[in-house]
Amino acid sequence: MGKAEEFIAADMQFHTRIAQITGNPILIAVSEAMLAWLMTYYTDVLIWTGKEKFTLVEHEEPPSTGG
Repeated sequence: MGKAEEFIAADMQFHTRIAQITGNPILIAVSEAMLAWLMTYYTDVLIWTGKEKFTLVEHEEPPSTGG
């Protein structure tokens, strides 16, 4: 928390790992390209210093609907 560059790097590693788990080379390539594009052109959107909790909540497993 409070270290934007480290937080973004960890988030990118998280998403890259999800793509790698699929074993789909196209998904991996698209994911890596998209993340690189975001870093290049939208870094200011990604840096929410002090608001990392919002990002962490978005990454949590959704609650079970009981069905």
